[in-house]
Amino acid sequence: MLEVTDKNDTLHAQVFQVEEIFATKERGRRNLCEAHRPLQVACLWSNARKFVAHYHLKQARMPSTVAEVWIIIQGMVRFKVFDLSKKCLLDMICGTGDCMITFCGIHEYEVLATNTVIYEIKTGPYEGPEKDKVYAEENEG
Repeated sequence: MLEVTDKNDTLHAQVFQVEEIFATKERGRRNLCEAHRPLQVACLWSNARKFVAHYHLKQARMPSTVAEVWIIIQGMVRFKVFDLSKKCLLDMICGTGDCMITFCGIHEYEVLATNTVIYEIKTGPYEGPEKDKVYAEENEG
């Protein structure tokens, strides 16, 4: 796992590469995010198993920021992370099976391979880019 932090040790992103998961040889549930993060992500590596039917209790949860996960199902993506002053904190290539989680700051994705397939998961509700995003170029002056 790679943690991307700024000079104040603020966690901007985490990257999990699929090779790391298989290298551990440990099967079971691996929580990828700390419990206090606005998005919880876990890796489940298991042999045949049943996850007992369940539901989750309602709780007051209102994160003020959007956390986002990209999971590359197939292909290759260039992933960049910047702090709010636009200093580059990470520039790396991620591939099939890799997972990128962003918590704050500026992030950029560039699809590098034909037929790349990505799952994107983020905290909601999502009301469109007009209410959700600020593009870094808009602030350049």
